[in-house]
Amino acid sequence: MSSLLFAELAATCNALGYFDGSKYYIDTHCRETIKDLIRYLRRDDENHEVRRYLGTSKILQADLLPILKDFWEKVDLFDVILRLLVNLMTPALVLYREELPAEKTSRNYYLQIITHLQSYKIAFCDVTIWAIFSRKLEDILKIDPLEREEEKNLVIERILVLVRNVLQVPVDLEGEKRTDNDASVHDQVLWALHQSGISDLFLYIASSENEQLYYMHVLEIVSLMLREQNPEQLADTAVARSVEEKERDEVELVVIRQEEIFQRQAKVKKFTGARHSRFGGTYVLKDMKSVSDSDIIYHKPLNRLNSLNFDLDKTRQRKPKNRLPMKGGGLQRRSAFSVRLLLKEFCVEFLNGVYNTLMYHVKDGLVRAKVHANDESYYLWAMKFFMEFNRKYKFQVKLVSETISVQTFHFVQTQLENCYDMLTSDKKKTLLWSRRMHLALRAYQELLMTLTAMDKSDNSTVRESSKVIKNNIFYVVEYRELILMLLLNFDEVKFTKSYLKDLIETAHIFLKLLEHFSSNRSIVVQKRTVSRKYKKKKSKAIPQESAHRRSTEELWDEFGPQISAVLQNDVNVPSDVIPFDAASDRDMDVQKVDAMCKIQTLLRNQAFEEAVGLLRSSREVWPENDSFGSAGSSSEEEFVALREIFMADIQNAEHENEDDEDEEDEEEQQVSNISVGEQDFNFMDFARRCAHYRVVQACSLLLKQFDKNLTHTNHCIAKMLHRIAWDCKLPALLFQASLFRTFQRILDSKQEKHKELAKFAVFVVYKFTEVASTNSKVYLELLFWKTSRDAYDIEQGYGSYQEKTHSAKQAWGEDEEEELRRLYQEFTNKAEQDGSGGGTDVVAWILQHLINDSRSHRSVSKKLRELGYNVVTKSRCKPRNFQRSEVWADEEEEQLKELYEQFKISNDPLRCIIDRLKICRSKPQITDKLLQMGVIQDRKELRKKQVKKSITSFSVQESAASHEPDSDNSEMENENTDLDGGGANRTSSKVIHLQQRGNSKKRMKNARPNSHSSADLICSLNEVITAGMTEAVCWVSSSLEEVAVDREADGNEEPVPLVPLGEELAAMEQPQFLKLLTALDLVPPSNEQEMYWRIPGNLTSQDLRKMLAVVNQAMDGSLVAQDNGERLVENTKNGRHNDTDGNLNTSNSTSSRGSDISNSHTLKKKGHNTKKYNNSESHNLNLGGYVRKNTGEYPDPESSFSSGLARNKVRNVIFDSDSQPEEVSLGSLFQKDDISGTKRSETHGSSNRIIKNKLRSIVSDSDSENEAIVARAQKTSDSSKVSNSMDINKRPLDEEISSNTDVQKRRRLTLIDDRQD
Repeated sequence: MSSLLFAELAATCNALGYFDGSKYYIDTHCRETIKDLIRYLRRDDENHEVRRYLGTSKILQADLLPILKDFWEKVDLFDVILRLLVNLMTPALVLYREELPAEKTSRNYYLQIITHLQSYKIAFCDVTIWAIFSRKLEDILKIDPLEREEEKNLVIERILVLVRNVLQVPVDLEGEKRTDNDASVHDQVLWALHQSGISDLFLYIASSENEQLYYMHVLEIVSLMLREQNPEQLADTAVARSVEEKERDEVELVVIRQEEIFQRQAKVKKFTGARHSRFGGTYVLKDMKSVSDSDIIYHKPLNRLNSLNFDLDKTRQRKPKNRLPMKGGGLQRRSAFSVRLLLKEFCVEFLNGVYNTLMYHVKDGLVRAKVHANDESYYLWAMKFFMEFNRKYKFQVKLVSETISVQTFHFVQTQLENCYDMLTSDKKKTLLWSRRMHLALRAYQELLMTLTAMDKSDNSTVRESSKVIKNNIFYVVEYRELILMLLLNFDEVKFTKSYLKDLIETAHIFLKLLEHFSSNRSIVVQKRTVSRKYKKKKSKAIPQESAHRRSTEELWDEFGPQISAVLQNDVNVPSDVIPFDAASDRDMDVQKVDAMCKIQTLLRNQAFEEAVGLLRSSREVWPENDSFGSAGSSSEEEFVALREIFMADIQNAEHENEDDEDEEDEEEQQVSNISVGEQDFNFMDFARRCAHYRVVQACSLLLKQFDKNLTHTNHCIAKMLHRIAWDCKLPALLFQASLFRTFQRILDSKQEKHKELAKFAVFVVYKFTEVASTNSKVYLELLFWKTSRDAYDIEQGYGSYQEKTHSAKQAWGEDEEEELRRLYQEFTNKAEQDGSGGGTDVVAWILQHLINDSRSHRSVSKKLRELGYNVVTKSRCKPRNFQRSEVWADEEEEQLKELYEQFKISNDPLRCIIDRLKICRSKPQITDKLLQMGVIQDRKELRKKQVKKSITSFSVQESAASHEPDSDNSEMENENTDLDGGGANRTSSKVIHLQQRGNSKKRMKNARPNSHSSADLICSLNEVITAGMTEAVCWVSSSLEEVAVDREADGNEEPVPLVPLGEELAAMEQPQFLKLLTALDLVPPSNEQEMYWRIPGNLTSQDLRKMLAVVNQAMDGSLVAQDNGERLVENTKNGRHNDTDGNLNTSNSTSSRGSDISNSHTLKKKGHNTKKYNNSESHNLNLGGYVRKNTGEYPDPESSFSSGLARNKVRNVIFDSDSQPEEVSLGSLFQKDDISGTKRSETHGSSNRIIKNKLRSIVSDSDSENEAIVARAQKTSDSSKVSNSMDINKRPLDEEISSNTDVQKRRRLTLIDDRQD
């Protein structure tokens, strides 16, 4: 402190006045001086120099309290003195923001402030001071609360805060040195409060409905008044000492006397009979080796032999402060008899007239957050203390009925969980949160004890209420597992020994109640199950249109008349609807889809006026293409437009066109489903969950101080360990060295109260000797804590627990491995002798000869690979595993930079980078690395770019200009006639086309390969073998063989990727080899996100076997190409086609597909005569060679209009008309066909009729027009052969983009209907 500040404070204190021993004489400016002191305290620094100076000068004892005694009637002076007293009595921990100072100097200042507060508390033992406050408080309370001024309310609050601060001063044990039944400083303050009558005013405030503002203050004061009292001792206090109290005191005195006698006898025996040191001698201790191999030499008298210790010169390793066990605990002492009597009387009055009302309003304030933070500690303490006092005094449920309910259990459990969460997160206030959690635990313990007392009540209503509460508590999972959670999470660094004692006792009570409640009846409890599974991203499911159409038509029949009435009388139709948001990031096309979805939702919700208003507003924003009707539409046309929007299935259109920004980074995501069911409760299953090494640790830690524990505490520990050892049949869990050392001390104890523990210790040691006779390693197990699995293995033999599990049954033993080696060698020798050179059927042959017939094909294959045998399995076709290491090599970083620069402008740069990295990594790893290297600034740069499409299909002029520059656009514009005779389906067709955008991805499992003749396959095989790619053909053959075996075994129909390795990589770049894969009906990568060719899932094992037969014959050179020109014949039952050579065609035969994709081989006829259909039913368009009917009959090859077209190429039909939306939708359907021949999406009924009419016109075209079309198709086919030979994973970005454009061009082969001829 500076000298100037010191002088100013000294002058201020001297200006207050002086005391002559009997009366205090104040200065003229005493009131202003006290205000200056308040101002100094407000401006005090972090070291609290002003506060420490005032405490050192004892201004409170020497000046403030004498002024208060003599001049308390002066209102102004009383107010400022009261303010200064409240400030000076502020708790030290509050001054340091509830954190104990860690720095040495600050800690000394903290202790100095506490010393000053303790001296202040002694000064407040004067009854005269409290009488003054009592009189002031009484005068103010007499005033009606509605007429009371704000200053009066402040005086009440300041007096209550002063009382709370005085009672909150900690006890000075070393300074007072008070024993039990003696009046401490705290007892003297309580006696002064009682003598002044202010304690009665506290009861009045707590019971008055008009003073709810001060309920929390009163509860704090009451908790501080009774903080050192034991409710059981307080309830037993009487004017005359009871017989039980006398006997208890005598027993305690006898125990203390016996301990003193035992210690004195031990000291006497230590020196009795010992000879003089000169006769000490030197001794050799047998069977105790020294540093060398000789016996140790002892140079001290024999009477000190038992005190031989080799750890005397050793230094114990010091623990860090943050790892030391937490010390502390509640201080309880027996106050003076007179103080206990007045406190008992106070508690009885509090229970009878205050408890229920006060606890109700306090809890309401806690729930509604009307009080300060952490004030629930006082509520929990009051619940525990007064419920125990009521239980021990005269148990009456009605006096504590407010806190006996399931809601109270829930509140206490919530506080326990919240305190534990804060304990683990707020580490600077660990001590505070630990104390608060201890208070919550004691409240929970008292709730359980009250339920036990209710079960013993003579009133049947009370017993039934207890049964209902227990039924609700034991039913819910969270209530039932709270105690188990607290036991498993106990940590001696965070909790005190007193907390552990209360926890063990609470667990004992809870288990006892639960066991008794479930013993005589079968109870049902909740069961919570957590199911975790990994699922891939789901594609949008195509809704079933038939059922949806039926339901919408039924709704339209109901809503149609109402909509018509709204259109005819548009008075209530809003005109200020805004369908477009210019500030939104979504483009015009997406917002147009949103508007259609909103109109449909409004119609189905019967908000017809809003739907009509939105339709008209949307027509003004999007007038093109008449999507919302034409401009100036009549009511009938608007009705038709609304009907088409209502009928269309566009509810999920907005989700289908969402940006890929919402896509997850991982291909698979974990899904956790938490479901709550019911089950029959089994107490033993619950008790087995307590058989945990953490529970044993906690019990062992508390058992170490068995001589200081209460008898009931030792009983609870013994019962918990007995449940583990006897009920759960796991005594090996207790085989621990530290616990056995405690058993030694228990067996040495001669006290009667330790006999129960000694009996249990004998039982555990006996079990240990039994196990030691069969398991010599159990002595080593004493050094470690064990799980229930380890305990089972110690008793039953190591590995016995694993043998019971399912995984152990699937494991391979040494004998089984030797049998597998022998069978594999036998098969190899047999194959060499037969000259088959096989090896493909080795797994199937081994399965036939294995002794254990429960083995699967997959497990045998996996074990053969582990043993080092070269067996081709399905695992070769799995993609590469991701590298989970976080370390990036320099070469990887350079490759990552190059790939990003190469693909940063592609549609999906992240996928392109992942496919080309040498070491595969996940998307988050690559993104984080690019951000760390500074290559990108935002994660959005790696997102998949959205390809914006127009709301309508491509115009015919654009298609013609890009694909057929020689065509006449004016001729195509003449096609303006409605093919189905109505314009009502225009909007429907546009909506159908809109919702089908973005659905080009087909599920590989449902892919239908193309049809090929035997000659195609034979020619392709001969070309590949001639080119020297025999190894690649063998690889394909083995892959087909493996998939065929797997599908025979488990019927798996998932598509299997072909992953090339080694020489197969080079073959994949050759056009001849790709041609072979196509002839084998294998499916190429459909988009840029796929890397490998795949064996489709609809090829059965028989199909694969037939393919393998042809491939094996070609490799042997025994296969001859036969170009007989015969096509495949359709099998209408299973959807496959067989030709005369036995080849398979798995093309789909359903009429719902837009076209059949097949491959034409070689036509015998060169003519192009057209053959018209007489059947009026729908037909399929075969762009590869033939047009067939649904009956399965094929026309003559001469009638095909596309003779000579390249096989395995998809052709699309685009019709040119701006006023014919049905034709545009038809074109869009063909544009969505995949190159690999995947399944087309189904169309509406109106579109099917358009297809039928258009096919008739196409087939009836002139020969000259067909010749021109075939010539253009032949030209396109030549270019497609070259582009299909490129590897999609290897070509650069510019070639990739141009190739994608070429593919789109080849898929838009335009067939123009020349009607003008």
